Amino acid sequence: MNETAVGPVAPPFESIGSIAVLRGGGLGDLLFAMPAIHALAATYPQARITLLGTPLHAELLAGRPGPVDEVAVLPFAEGVRPGGSGDTAADAQQVQDFLARMREREFDLAVQVHGGGRFSNPFLLELGAKHTVGTRTEDAAELERTIPYHYYQHEVLRALEVAGMAGATTTALSPRIEVTEHDRDEARTALEALARSLPD
Repeated sequence: MNETAVGPVAPPFESIGSIAVLRGGGLGDLLFAMPAIHALAATYPQARITLLGTPLHAELLAGRPGPVDEVAVLPFAEGVRPGGSGDTAADAQQVQDFLARMREREFDLAVQVHGGGRFSNPFLLELGAKHTVGTRTEDAAELERTIPYHYYQHEVLRALEVAGMAGATTTALSPRIEVTEHDRDEARTALEALARSLPD
């Protein structure tokens, strides 16, 4: 596998045993972040990677081989995971409970590939990780290492630039999710059902 870089690559951090990656949104958002997550896993092979994501991400990645070891489902929080119960106080408490649980993990590195950082950077900082990396607009909180956020930029390349700031070199440009035998079984079942529904 040829290693290269999409942008500048900063020196890797030392003694990284756990990484949190913040990427909410839909399945497409997750796929755009996967090359960066693969790059982080290749650079820090000893690290356990926790994706701070959505229920869809958790469902897709459950039991699936790949760089993500677990998905911690984000609470509803402005600019991080839209929605909520309508009970502002209850939602705020869920955010605080989630952050408290994540702080107990004592992440060595927290990586923000969620957006410009206005809401996501303060959220990331609340994790209390030793090191923080991500994108940043001018009005967003500073992380330890940041790159400017440009809206009209390829999402995969932006995430890979963030990984580069974490010391990770690019291992692949195309998003990929490992296919399991269960996936193949479900595909065969669906195709057989489709074939039976077609006229002779």
